[in-house]
Amino acid sequence: MNRGISGPGTPRASGVPSIDNQLIGPKVSYTPREKRGALNRHTVQRSVSTRDLIGMGAIGALVGGTLAGVTSEADFPWMRVAATSVIGATVFVLGTAASARPTTPLANAEAKLTRAEQDRECLLGRDIDNPAREFGPNEIYTIKRLSERYCQSWRTFKLLWDVLYSSESRGNYDIFLDEIIKKFPDGLVNRQAINEIHEQMAGVNSLEEAMLLEKFKDLTRHHSLALSTCTELGLLMFTYAKIMLDAKNLPGGATPYSLYQSLCWDKYESFKTRLAQDESLLINDIRILRAVADEQR
Repeated sequence: MNRGISGPGTPRASGVPSIDNQLIGPKVSYTPREKRGALNRHTVQRSVSTRDLIGMGAIGALVGGTLAGVTSEADFPWMRVAATSVIGATVFVLGTAASARPTTPLANAEAKLTRAEQDRECLLGRDIDNPAREFGPNEIYTIKRLSERYCQSWRTFKLLWDVLYSSESRGNYDIFLDEIIKKFPDGLVNRQAINEIHEQMAGVNSLEEAMLLEKFKDLTRHHSLALSTCTELGLLMFTYAKIMLDAKNLPGGATPYSLYQSLCWDKYESFKTRLAQDESLLINDIRILRAVADEQR
């Protein structure tokens, strides 16, 4: 398991300039194409009427008053939901009013950079560069946050977390099988085919090998699954196959805990790289947009 990473994802060394210093540099002439690109990436168009705001405020009251009932602790045991109709109405109106105000491309880019910095600080707060780090139950907050940032599924991680830490599902491997079945349209799936794939996946050593199995590819093609669904399904099935081997004390198995640790490392390293790339692109866009703003004065 690779616990180190170099390149764009590596935390800034002491000799690397801070983000503020990177934003301050010599004046550069940008091409019209570079300017258009930055403007297109960060132009926000919103138009909300006063009547819409009043209506949305009323909806906010309803949302605030019912949120606690809609979100159950059984589904999200690590969350504690508390909301009232007054808070719901106030927050909804204020949030909508703020979103209705015109946002300049520069302000939008700067806000995105601030969020990226906050996410990076959250990530580095997990002590991800410590090779002796053992990840525990609190990783779910950061994994959820950053998975949602990049529109990635974190379902396999959540299932492993359930097996290890949820009082409702601890030690219950069948939740993986249930989730696998749900990935198929209308729940239509050949159980025998799934069992055969699990048996084959038990004999390979990596997710990449598992997803190259002909039976797995045939199954996903037969059900016309999207690429993202295929990737998630492959990880689910591979994880389940290794867990079941371990449960039966057979060679090649892996404990839920070891798989959880590997998944944490893989996700954190991926997030670290992507956040560094995001920051670099946003810093460049902000420098371009500041130059555009200076030209318009």
